[in-house]
Amino acid sequence: MPDFFSLSKTIPLFLNPLPLFLLFLMVFSIVVRRSSGSRWILLSAIVFWTISTPWFADQLARWWEEPRKADVELPAHVDVAIVLGGMSNALTSNKEHLEFGSSSERLLEAIHLYKAGRVSALLITSGSGDLMNQEATEAPDLAAFALQWGVSPADLVVESKSRNTRENASLSLPLLKNKGWKSAVLITSAWHMKRAAGVFRKAGYTQNGLKLALWPVDTRESRRAWPLNFFPDEGCLETTQILLREVVGWAVYGNQGYL
Repeated sequence: MPDFFSLSKTIPLFLNPLPLFLLFLMVFSIVVRRSSGSRWILLSAIVFWTISTPWFADQLARWWEEPRKADVELPAHVDVAIVLGGMSNALTSNKEHLEFGSSSERLLEAIHLYKAGRVSALLITSGSGDLMNQEATEAPDLAAFALQWGVSPADLVVESKSRNTRENASLSLPLLKNKGWKSAVLITSAWHMKRAAGVFRKAGYTQNGLKLALWPVDTRESRRAWPLNFFPDEGCLETTQILLREVVGWAVYGNQGYL
């Protein structure tokens, strides 16, 4: 008889609304079988089942993401870590309590590198990407968190006007030059690094003696084993959505000449 641990990990798979709904659509389309519409329902359900599985999301992540790097691949010392925002909810956060999202490793890794002596300073760049709340900027609260965790105020620069990746690059470059920094490490999510790296290079971070290292963090891979990786999961559907949206964003940026 299966033990409690095994049951606690498998039974919830059959209680998840997403696979239950998709199974219902499949069964319904097979039972009805009276119109071409039922075949489209079955096909749609199969497609959504597939793109919602950990297996599919992991394949997409391995194809698109920049792989994590070993510590030895980072230069022994870098002047500044450029931390891209998009990791917290600025509407619900404040300087005393930060509401982190799924990309918090961007800031945590930057603080780790600072405390390890690998970078001398942090430049946090993030305004508001919310169309309806342009006043809700993210960077000040992220900076407050970094200060609480031991980053010196003298080693912290905040850019809080940028609304997207392109503005992260263009608005941070003058701050970097004003400080006289010659080397930087760009820290963002692995799924976002392709576009971010292209934008920062285009903006001039590898010109006129400047050096730019890339430090991708926070992969979207789940690496669940068979057969659990073939059960749909809303988190994996979100991963598929994030990655496909990022591919489109990369293509649009390229078309606009931002890469």
